[in-house]
Amino acid sequence: MGVHGLLGAICEGENVTTYLRSEGTRLMEFAIHSIKNVTLNMCANACSTNTEGHECSSFEYDARSQECSIHAEDGQPFGASVLTKTSGPVAFFQQVCVRGDALCSTPYGFERYPQSLLIGHAMKVVLTEGLSECLSRCLAAPTSLHTQCRSAMFFYETGECIINRERRSDWPELFIDGVQDQLVDYFENNCQDVHCFNGQLHWIRTEEYFINHDKDVTIESMSLEECKAVCEENLVGTEKFPCRAFVYNAAKKECHLTADAGYTGRRGSSFNLKPISSGEYFEKYCLQVPIACLEASYEQVPDRTMTSKPYKEFSSTSVHNCLAICLQDGVQCAAAVFNYEKDRCSLSETSQFSHPELFVKAENMDYFDKICDPVVLAKHRTESSAERDAVADGVASLSLEPNEQHNVDDRVTSLSLADVEEVSKAVESVTSSSPSHDFKSNVVERKEALTEGTVIDDTADFLKEQKSPVKARLTTECLTSGVTVKVEFASKTSGAIYIKEKFATCHTEFTNATQVELHIPFPRSDEPDPRCPGIEIVGFSISAYADFTYM
Repeated sequence: MGVHGLLGAICEGENVTTYLRSEGTRLMEFAIHSIKNVTLNMCANACSTNTEGHECSSFEYDARSQECSIHAEDGQPFGASVLTKTSGPVAFFQQVCVRGDALCSTPYGFERYPQSLLIGHAMKVVLTEGLSECLSRCLAAPTSLHTQCRSAMFFYETGECIINRERRSDWPELFIDGVQDQLVDYFENNCQDVHCFNGQLHWIRTEEYFINHDKDVTIESMSLEECKAVCEENLVGTEKFPCRAFVYNAAKKECHLTADAGYTGRRGSSFNLKPISSGEYFEKYCLQVPIACLEASYEQVPDRTMTSKPYKEFSSTSVHNCLAICLQDGVQCAAAVFNYEKDRCSLSETSQFSHPELFVKAENMDYFDKICDPVVLAKHRTESSAERDAVADGVASLSLEPNEQHNVDDRVTSLSLADVEEVSKAVESVTSSSPSHDFKSNVVERKEALTEGTVIDDTADFLKEQKSPVKARLTTECLTSGVTVKVEFASKTSGAIYIKEKFATCHTEFTNATQVELHIPFPRSDEPDPRCPGIEIVGFSISAYADFTYM
């Protein structure tokens, strides 16, 4: 039985077994086999492999007692057995075959809500031959239908498959259960943006979030990078965990993972919600663009827009497509706004930081500040590591060694797709020089650093001649008001200088310039969260990137 088959069947060809989870539900019949002290992953694997010869079509899992109950029969409407509601942390799981090329690493691919509907948010209506095909179309929607499928509805009598961009938690007032006049189920996609099969993983940061305890894992004594890595790998220890987002508390070094997106923007009841704990919230987005970002790519703000005229505006049913094009446009795009009512994307050269007076309230919209420190993923590089790194004595290369590369051949800094042909591999060298004596009276100390970047011809077979190294001089002045960082370029260029991990609030952009300054004021006791967070006893990583199009 192929992709059009229903449940409890052996999956063939490109199809694989996953499960539909129904919370607070169980079968009326007794289980044919029980396994104690096991995880949900172990229980699902036992059912998939018919462990100890027990034929399994469905199972129940009690999260509190960690007990797995195997059933040979399935529940209605897929089998003769009757489903009943139950109290306690018990969930019922039913087998289903789906296409495996878009299924993430998870014990269950979908959450099932029997006889339920989400009204008014259908993006696509597809006629299918069965539930399995409907769920497979939902998983593949970003590439095949060019929209996100966060939930789906299937009408068993007509074969209609409804693709939704929203979920019941986004619009609880439009979610209807207990439908009587037709046979229909509502399903939530447990794999949305969990793993990027096509495209590049990006992190979206927001202050509007809420995480409950239904699908969460908390890990203590962990750094931010370790927390992010666990979420990217979708593994907690050896257990599969479909991580959609995480909250990191730096003070407690606490990593809070969730399998359910916690963004609460545009929800009518969001003002009543309180975050599960203090910390920074990061959510996964899979974007179809060959650009990665060192940290978060965007800061998301609900119900806001820019009143300035956008330089580009187009119709789209995909927020992901809107954000990908903003990244692709490089330094020109400072912010993106998505209008959910009109399905329209607006890209702006201004942002809430450059023009705060133009940042206004707007219903049913999401505003995205681009805070990306960009890294273009360039492939088919042919030169050796030694040739790439031989730039200057004492200059430390940031390129990856062959055994450190992860599915890419090299990483190069850039700001737009136009830079793929001629890109810069960032290298840094910091060398202290003797203090100059022609300082102003309030200068405490000055340090200079020489930064070089080699512009590499990245066209086919490297037919074009390589450009000469681009040099810049970095000077820091410790004044009575704070620290001023000054970068002087040998030739005109464009880019930005900023405090690492604080691009959104502390950066200076420049266009076709030969020098740029960034002032970092000393901290004040009456300003607990300064835009440029200078701390007298802690050093900062200062980053400068350049758009070499102007060279």
